[in-house]
Amino acid sequence: MEIEEKLKLVEAVVEYMDTTSNLERVKLQCIHYNKIEKEMFLYTFKILVNPSDVCEKDASLGNCILSTPAVATSLFQEVVFQVVQLLSLLHEDVTLSQICVILRLTSLPRITQLYEVEHANQLSVFFNKTVFVHLTGIIVGVTATSKYTQGTRYACYDEECEGHSGYHFIRVHMPGASEAQTIRSDFKCTFCWKPLREVKTCRTLADRVIAEVVPDTVFRHGNSNSFKFLEQAIPIYIRGDLTRCVEIGGCYDIIGLIQKTQQDEKVVMAIEVNNMKKVGMMDMSPAVKSAVLPDVIYKLYQDRKHSPWSFVLSLAFFFGGDISPCGTYLKLKLSLLVSLMSLPPTNKSSFRPLHVLAIGQDTFILNQLMTYTQHFSNRACVYSSINNLAGKVSKDKYASSQYFIDGGCLLFGKDGVCYLGDVCRFRKSICEQIRTALSNGKVTIDIASKYTGGLPQKVEQKLECLVWAYTDSITNKKPQHFDDIFTGCEMGNMAKPMLDVFSLLQFVDSGDSSTREEVALRCADQQLTSSLELDTDHGQLESSASPISDHDMAQFLRLAQASQPTTSREADSLIHRYYVASRKVRSSNSDEPSIPVTALQTICSLAIGHTKLSLRSVVTEEDALMAIKLYEESITARFGYSVLSVQPSPHLPVSQTSDFLGYENDRQMKQFYTTLVRFCTAQSYMEE
Repeated sequence: MEIEEKLKLVEAVVEYMDTTSNLERVKLQCIHYNKIEKEMFLYTFKILVNPSDVCEKDASLGNCILSTPAVATSLFQEVVFQVVQLLSLLHEDVTLSQICVILRLTSLPRITQLYEVEHANQLSVFFNKTVFVHLTGIIVGVTATSKYTQGTRYACYDEECEGHSGYHFIRVHMPGASEAQTIRSDFKCTFCWKPLREVKTCRTLADRVIAEVVPDTVFRHGNSNSFKFLEQAIPIYIRGDLTRCVEIGGCYDIIGLIQKTQQDEKVVMAIEVNNMKKVGMMDMSPAVKSAVLPDVIYKLYQDRKHSPWSFVLSLAFFFGGDISPCGTYLKLKLSLLVSLMSLPPTNKSSFRPLHVLAIGQDTFILNQLMTYTQHFSNRACVYSSINNLAGKVSKDKYASSQYFIDGGCLLFGKDGVCYLGDVCRFRKSICEQIRTALSNGKVTIDIASKYTGGLPQKVEQKLECLVWAYTDSITNKKPQHFDDIFTGCEMGNMAKPMLDVFSLLQFVDSGDSSTREEVALRCADQQLTSSLELDTDHGQLESSASPISDHDMAQFLRLAQASQPTTSREADSLIHRYYVASRKVRSSNSDEPSIPVTALQTICSLAIGHTKLSLRSVVTEEDALMAIKLYEESITARFGYSVLSVQPSPHLPVSQTSDFLGYENDRQMKQFYTTLVRFCTAQSYMEE
């Protein structure tokens, strides 16, 4: 590089650092270093760089940063050193080699042919190049945290040589370099040309984690080709402070350099992370082109706006019409839609998941409904016998730490749905993992002592997904006997502790026998008709039983989920009064079952979900009333009686369609409200 060209680049660096407040950060970092009493040999400065902004101000500097990162780093190093010297920010003896500059890129130009990496096989394109690449992916496994050499000092063997003392020879880790390339024994003194030796007491260590990343499209149902091939994971090296934000199942925007590592006779290509930012699946999902409701749903909303409940019930009525006829499995469809609304758009502190368990004899339709509904979530992961539920610990394949953790479905479903399927087929140990994760809200991975070299350890991570499952209601090997006249629905082989951890239980076989027979006939007729149409159309079914298309429903659900309603005092008071009164009544006799402690959180989540689906900004008493009725129907079907005289109605008969979605339903809800208020008031008087 010619001197004139270098001076122009240095001038551009100074101007950029000044206009972007990076110089101010350097000053603050120097103040921090001056407060440290211990003598330091290495001063590290992180410079935030936006290549797009740099290119607009100086194209030569921008091209240097993107094409030759090592040269750009040396330019910024010289500028920082001169600033420190001129402003006397550090002591006078600081040398240029003691200044370590790390350029952190905040973004990268989105040019697919040059910088984007979507699959592991694309890494070979950059085999002989040292350029930054961009990857958006989900972490599926990580190693244990290990150490690497961030920097060390070398000195000359000759005590009389000038290179024996002072900080003339500082070796720092360069992006893309291995440990063997950083720590070497073939360095020569520039003063006497004798060998240099490492001063190991000056070695500075930092944290390092190796993670495996797969493209975010693998768990995104919007991509029709995402499950038609096996996706090879891309290894990434994460160092320093960036290791703190690593979570299995998290989706990240990653910028890094290609790293080539020799393992035996193979060359392993990986990405050394320069910067990474956690992103939500809401940001990664296909964007909604407009904030306007689809025409079909808008017309339905206008037609049903006279009632606070009719619009949401109508959505559930039409939802999944190709799976089961409209009106059948209505409460299960409504529960699944409300459950999708419990996924937080941004604020994770308000995450109140609604885990749904469906119990019924027709497990084929239950499986189809849940499989269909999960396609509307931001991310979905289906558990099977070949997958891990929580995670698996094995020997580190990269030989960099004690062990490697492969994530499980409960972690991969982060910000989405983890669909378990039929829980009756699981072993006792798997059921215990599910129970523990749902009850504690954490996913625990056990690490055996053979990997830790000492006592066994545990790794915990917050459960941030919805868990859906179903079970057959007639799988009991022994008949159940009840001493009470009130008997609930059959619950299969599910134990009470397992049932309690699910937020909402939907017993689809409850209700009168005539309705169940009608539902069975309607479902059988639709399946037969669909099969005949498929044969006639050569496997392509053009017509749909629902007037709302999947695209319109997906757009509506995304708009509804993005809202963040607030709860009114009236709704909050009604929910708390019901919870206290019903828990007191059902717990008054030790022989009678009581509602779970998590019931209050479940009802609040149901109310908020109903508010979002209703496109309201405030949770009203009407939302709370629908949430209470849904929950009361669930525990009534389970325990066999209701303190509010509620009868479970999982399906809607054809003869009652107009009444259920019209004014008759409003009248019944108002009557239920009156009964609820009387019940709560009576219990409060009895307590006094």
